Amino acid sequence: MYSIAGAMCSLTFQPYPVSLLAKSDASGGNVLGIHASDGPIVSVLLLSYWENKSDDAAVISFMETILARMQAYATAKGTKFPFIYMNYAFSGQNVISSYGPTNKAKLQAASRKYDPTGLFQKAFPGEFKLF
Repeated sequence: MYSIAGAMCSLTFQPYPVSLLAKSDASGGNVLGIHASDGPIVSVLLLSYWENKSDDAAVISFMETILARMQAYATAKGTKFPFIYMNYAFSGQNVISSYGPTNKAKLQAASRKYDPTGLFQKAFPGEFKLF
């Protein structure tokens, strides 16, 4: 990364304390598949900037390597949790499935009910779709 023009990386931790998750559970829960009994949980944002499109492949490969190493470390320590925060997700991650099969089914049912033609799944940009 040192040789890439304008390259900058950052690492941000977003905690989900048990107290926050307990309030969510007490008010009916959430469709993200996280509960007080799972916590505390920490989401990690890996962020990178660079100047030249020609460096895309190198930076993306570097970031994928860092992500894989972090996931392997968390798995080895027994602390890896399946939830992926959509705003922090990397291309190719299966965000919706990380919410669990029951919650994914709830989201898909709501989509079918309120958007029966699939407009929001087809016409809007973005990688993380329900179907």
